[in-house]
Formats: sequence, C-alpha cells, structure tokens
Amino acid sequence: MEGIRRFINQAYISYKSLFSVLSIQNYLLVKTLMPLFQMIFFVLTAKLAYHSTDLTPWIIGNSFILASFNAFFGVGNSFITERAMGTLKVIIASPINKFVIFIGRTLMHIIDGLFTVVLGLIVGVILFKMDLTQINYPLFIVVLLTGVFSVMCLGVLIGIFALITREIHMLLNTTYSFMILFSGANIPKDDLPKACAIITNILPLSRSIEAARMIYNGNLNVGMQLIQEFLLGCAYIFLALLLYNFLENIARKGSAIDVY
Repeated sequence: MEGIRRFINQAYISYKSLFSVLSIQNYLLVKTLMPLFQMIFFVLTAKLAYHSTDLTPWIIGNSFILASFNAFFGVGNSFITERAMGTLKVIIASPINKFVIFIGRTLMHIIDGLFTVVLGLIVGVILFKMDLTQINYPLFIVVLLTGVFSVMCLGVLIGIFALITREIHMLLNTTYSFMILFSGANIPKDDLPKACAIITNILPLSRSIEAARMIYNGNLNVGMQLIQEFLLGCAYIFLALLLYNFLENIARKGSAIDVY
C-alpha cells in the first residue's frame, strides 16, 4: 500500500508541477478552451467538406483526438521538465526503477485525458445535437479507456527522446499533426493515399475511434479493435523501455549522465 501511495503522490506532484505556474484562467484556456475550439473547427470543416448533416463520426473522432493533446504536451513535457530543471541526474542516480517513475507521469494525464474526451462529447451533444442516449455506455467506456491508454503509451515513447535532445517540441507537434490527419478522426481511412495506410496502422486511437463509431451505430462487435489497440499501446511501452535502457547504458558507460 505504501508503494501505491507513493506512486500516486509522485504522479500528482509531477502533474501539478507542469501547471503550477499558470493561473486558473490560463489553465482552463490551455486544457479546455484551446482543444475544444480545435475540435469544433475540424467538425465544422468536415460539415462543409462532406456536406453531411450527421456530424457524429467527426465529433467522436475529434473528441478522442483531444486525449492526444494530454499524451504529447502533458506526458512529453514532463520529460522535458526533468531535463530543464536539472532533476534528471538525480533520478538516474537513484536506486529505484527509473522507468516506473516515468510511467507514473502518465497516471494523472490519463485521468485528465478521459475528462477532456468526455468534455468534447458533451460539447458535441450541446452544440451539434449528437444523440448518445442509445449507445452501450459500459462498452463505450472500455473503448475510451483503451484508446487513452494507447495514446499515452505513445506519449511516453516520444517523451523518452527528450532525454537526448532539446528539440522535442518539433517531434511532439509533428506527431500531433499526424494524429489529426491519419487517425481517421477527420479523413476516412479509405480516402487516404495507400502510402498513408502504414502510418494509420501504427497510430493509436484509430481503432478506438473506429470502435466508438461502431458502438454508436449499434454494432457491438468491437473485440478485435480493442485487442489491437491495447497491444499497440503495450508495444509502445516495450519500445520505450528498450530505448530508455539503451540511452541510460550509454550515459553510464561514458560517465556522462549529461548526455541526456
């Protein structure tokens, strides 16, 4: 129990440190208004582009994409903060499992990401009259949890690169743009060039978005999408662990922790 309590406390303190310098107004602007306006923009763009009166597929897709904002600019920034504040060397020198510390950084962002997605769906109901009364809520929640888990794992993998480079923001923004373009949230997979299919298959949320849309349409046969999404998240974590161990070994052998 003591270990769990410390794990949760570390996750909370790490999350709080990212936003402690912001006033409540700026926090709400960064965490809610900006992502929601982005969602509304893409939903309205889809309405004009596809001349559709049913905007539900784009509302669901862009609501799920909001979780990637937490994954990249939340989890990713937590690694940047460790480097910028000079605490990275202390973590590396500590006797505990460093990778567990970094994984703990995702806990609060998973909760925050879930809240942001739900908020996006509420905006869809209020502004665009989306009807969610007939969906299977337990299954929809499972799909949401799986999707958020997967994208947070990608955030950890990308955040690891912040340990070796200062130019991580370009990578974060590029990956976020890839999510918007190739996840299927805004452009149907069938409309994408065939060369982009590879990108779509390795991105998180694409299968969760597909499964959420299937549930909305009454098709509950989403087991394959859930399994694939979960395994993709596990693959991201495994790659992040390998990358972290590789970089840490280089730093220790060269007696240069500052390689990070």
